[in-house]
Amino acid sequence: MLRCRIPRPRGALGVTSIGDGQAGIGGCSVAQGLSRIIAQLGAAAVLALAAAPGAAQLRAGTARVSITPDPRAMPHRLGGYVSPVRLNNDATGVHDTCFARALVLENGSARAALVSLDLCFLPAAVKEAVAAHLRDTGIPPAALFLSATHTHSALDPLHLHPGNTGHQTALPRYDAKLSEWMAERIAQAVRDAAGRMVPARAGSAQRGRVGLNRNRRGEQLTDDELTALKVVDAQDRPVAAVVCYAAHPVYYGAEMLEVSGDWSGSLARKLEAEMPGATVLFLNGAEGDASPDGADEGTPAERIDVYSAKLAAAARKALDAAALVPDPRLEAWTQDAEPGDPTPHPLFLLASVALRATPDQARALVRRMMPQRIEATFVRIGDLLLMGLPGEPTAAVGLEAKRLARERGVRTPAVVALTNGWLGYLVTEAQYRAGEYEATMSFYGPEIGARMLDAVRRGLERRTAGTGRP
Repeated sequence: MLRCRIPRPRGALGVTSIGDGQAGIGGCSVAQGLSRIIAQLGAAAVLALAAAPGAAQLRAGTARVSITPDPRAMPHRLGGYVSPVRLNNDATGVHDTCFARALVLENGSARAALVSLDLCFLPAAVKEAVAAHLRDTGIPPAALFLSATHTHSALDPLHLHPGNTGHQTALPRYDAKLSEWMAERIAQAVRDAAGRMVPARAGSAQRGRVGLNRNRRGEQLTDDELTALKVVDAQDRPVAAVVCYAAHPVYYGAEMLEVSGDWSGSLARKLEAEMPGATVLFLNGAEGDASPDGADEGTPAERIDVYSAKLAAAARKALDAAALVPDPRLEAWTQDAEPGDPTPHPLFLLASVALRATPDQARALVRRMMPQRIEATFVRIGDLLLMGLPGEPTAAVGLEAKRLARERGVRTPAVVALTNGWLGYLVTEAQYRAGEYEATMSFYGPEIGARMLDAVRRGLERRTAGTGRP
């Protein structure tokens, strides 16, 4: 039997010439030599060899860090509901831990960080503080994609908002200590993920007609499309899964006083149990007027278990359909926009009595908390384009953003709510004038949805002009 010895490599692969003039490796046939190289160098080398000429190998790392303050050491309210129970009581304990789940991707000189946060929303000031903590990581602020899951049973983000000051209302107050603690924890998740990067492959897929959300205003329009990103290492072991779907995590109501990620936290835990070694990031879609559908009986905990199991099954189908590549194009950029002057809806001012505030006090609070400039955040990973909006888009706004992206040649567009800031609800002019709840929590007048879509359009044009593809 021919014994094939692998000599010390000459050059990158130790390619030599054998007696019959054929190209070989160390005196072996090409097939034998390659099999030996695979065995010795491992699948990581194969991934590098498989990358397209001139393309950089994808690297990925993940981390999970608790963002659950100890209710005894750091007393805080829970966010999501304006009710007497929530306004008058601190969190009493922890039902399930809330996390910052981070995925850092690198492809050559490009880096991006996706972070799923078990919070109702994230003030832009916290994102800016996180960026300051990460100056030395090579991840620029424009490549930070920090998105809240929108659980209604986690630390109230009003504690984190520096504009939430100077009032005597019933709302929770800004807490600089909590805000800095949160920024440090999120930054730690990103830093840890960046320190664990390995050669990887990634791919995305979408599934329509999932059937697990409904329009809570009784309209027929919902974004019922689930988007998934799968990342594996050189040995095809799971590294990360990103799941985007639109629905409010509100199975726990205002009476819940223990910290919980609601069904979105349960979804991540279920998928992580099914995919050992993976970190699962849930990103909420155009959830402004979307409620979960498909678990209508039992206690809140039982409904969460049923719903998250159904959504996990749908997510697994999308993840299994993802075509993985070692060198997906990776880009991140932002598009600035001017939302206009903060203008509380008339019905919001009428309801301010519930906050023990006068209309003038409520108007002043909104002006302190709402920014003058906003941005949409884009992250492209191969065919997938994540479009992060700093508020809660309704289905009408979200679907229009996806239509604009597909019109520009994007194969797999996904709208992600509550990314890198919070403006309240992003509604159409018709929705604003209809005066439903979403309109009362929309703080820039009837044009905010159109202004946000204009930012999406301009952001897409920056990367698609003359190419037909981003």
